[in-house]
Amino acid sequence: MQIVLLAEAIQPPLTGIGRYAWELAQGLRNERSVERTAFISSGRWVSYEALAGNLSRSEHGVGEQGRFSRHLSALKNRLKDRLREFHAIAPAFEKSRQLVCGARLLRLKGQPDTVVHGPNYFASPSDFPTVVTFHDLSTFLYPETHPRSRVLRVEVMLKTAIREGFTIITDAQCTANDLVATMGVAANKVHAVHLGVSSSFRPLDVRESEPVLARYGLTHGAYTLSVGTAEPRKNLVRLLDAYEALPSDIRSAFPLVLVGGKGWNDGPLLQRIERGIASGWVRTSGYVPEADLPFLYGGARLFVYVSVYEGFGLPIAEAMACGTPVLTSNTSSMPEVAAGAALLVNPNDTEEIREGLRQALQDDDWRAEAARQGLVRASELSWGKTVAETIAVYRKMLRGK
Repeated sequence: MQIVLLAEAIQPPLTGIGRYAWELAQGLRNERSVERTAFISSGRWVSYEALAGNLSRSEHGVGEQGRFSRHLSALKNRLKDRLREFHAIAPAFEKSRQLVCGARLLRLKGQPDTVVHGPNYFASPSDFPTVVTFHDLSTFLYPETHPRSRVLRVEVMLKTAIREGFTIITDAQCTANDLVATMGVAANKVHAVHLGVSSSFRPLDVRESEPVLARYGLTHGAYTLSVGTAEPRKNLVRLLDAYEALPSDIRSAFPLVLVGGKGWNDGPLLQRIERGIASGWVRTSGYVPEADLPFLYGGARLFVYVSVYEGFGLPIAEAMACGTPVLTSNTSSMPEVAAGAALLVNPNDTEEIREGLRQALQDDDWRAEAARQGLVRASELSWGKTVAETIAVYRKMLRGK
């Protein structure tokens, strides 16, 4: 079996989808039944070593060369995003990507047992069995939480997948159900494969965490953490409203720490954050290196993730793996990911979020049990399992071609 992985998402800094694609890339290379894994990124063939080197230089680079690598990658990503923002050309942009990718795949014409996998919604029509991962349906179910251009681009991707008969992988069963129920996708074309948690996310000794936390001005057990891009779907404005409504002594003892990169339509949110910072109960760190995340998760008294909608919600599983109690939403995939180990609230009800925060920060018995159950749940989610179940989908496609 030969796999062609469309690897455009494997760009520093790795976000959730980039992490998923990179874990697939590593797992496929180590799988004996996979004879070869090839990669296409930005319309050209690239090697595994080039992908790995780019990530390594960005994450671990030191001095001017390391900083230049990070800045150059960020600039390229911003330029791509700006190009995709133009509503009028968004569908044409996606169709041009399909043409370029399809032309690259012609090089493999006639090679048997080849599967093409697009891990980031996108795949090109070709003569090969093709699987595409749709991580969520938020552009269809909550289009107001995305730029119009993104909605149009994802619409082209899904129409292509349905028309071409691609097999679709989702991160959670609830998304698979939505594809069948609301998008008309045949049930036998959809497979739910849960994401995994890296072994670096684990309970850490307080002494291990202190040097990293000190760099961020944090104290172990004395803050609430939220991780996610600053965009409307993450529901951060409502979280801030709920946090501000807590008693002042709770806010003072456990300030809310927001970690994540800048997103779309974040102007009102940034103003709201500035007010919280000025009042002393909000702190921000922007994007942080992945190597620091286990320490930030593990040092938090509570992890809160009250997104309106998620296709999986990987930070929930990562926080649980670090032994941190979790408060999350009772919608979409988040109850499926938490599997009974988190406190669930209605993300559209500020008062319910506030009460959930109060309980989660003050109820030590609940916190101890949530931490225990979270570790059990996180142990059930591994990238090795994700890769194995994905390969099973490939095999099924090849048997049925």
